[in-house]
Amino acid sequence: MTKEIITDTMLYIKQINGVFYHKRNPEQLYSQINRRYCDALLYVLQGTCQYVFDDGQTFTVEKGNAFFLPKESSYTMTTTGIYDVLYCDFNFDTIKPLKPDVYKYKNSIQIESLFRKLLNTYSSPSETSFHKSISLLYSIYEDVTLNKNTGYIGSSARNKISNAKNYMDIHFTDNTLTIGKVAQMLGMSEVHFRKLFKYQYHSSPLQYILNLKVERAKILMQSEILSLEECAYQAGFSSLQYFSRVFKGKTGITPAKYRNNTNK
Repeated sequence: MTKEIITDTMLYIKQINGVFYHKRNPEQLYSQINRRYCDALLYVLQGTCQYVFDDGQTFTVEKGNAFFLPKESSYTMTTTGIYDVLYCDFNFDTIKPLKPDVYKYKNSIQIESLFRKLLNTYSSPSETSFHKSISLLYSIYEDVTLNKNTGYIGSSARNKISNAKNYMDIHFTDNTLTIGKVAQMLGMSEVHFRKLFKYQYHSSPLQYILNLKVERAKILMQSEILSLEECAYQAGFSSLQYFSRVFKGKTGITPAKYRNNTNK
């Protein structure tokens, strides 16, 4: 199966396993990692490291770079002096094999700020920290995607589309939310908005909203108190039938079977 670069498609994040700050001892110049248990995104605060993967790919990352390490990858690390990184271990919700990739910034202030906020939020447990951490990780993913694909959309348009996505992230359970309404808020035609959104996020606005609803429904179905119909409505679906059709189309199984598998 062909490996996929994460900036070539919009992937969804299944879970966060941990967020860390790591300071590598200058004397530890070399180490070997065999088959990572999860995906990871990291940001280099200080130093330089060369990663050599088992398929021969070689990446040199340095201060101000972000780097993606895919699940199941094996590699060796050779550092030069101190190597300080912030990183997040997580899982993309995909069975596709993914490729490592490096993201080099002319100005890394924003991406570093996002990583620091993610570390602080994840390290301070609260009722909202999980959702805030997921949101910040998506923002990091968005940032590296835009950094990789910049050039075809002006900064003003990129900001508008980013604001639209943020609005959808908050209001996706609202049954009155429509693509036309979001486009109108931006002062764009619906056709133009759909085109720019798909370019920026590799997904149509409608499919993006449906994916958000399905992910919310998965969380709600972990509760044995709520009926499937209540889960559907709270996730923003207009009916149980529509929810069941969309859910099976996205996951390959019915909501009832998913709940049964999850709550065993």
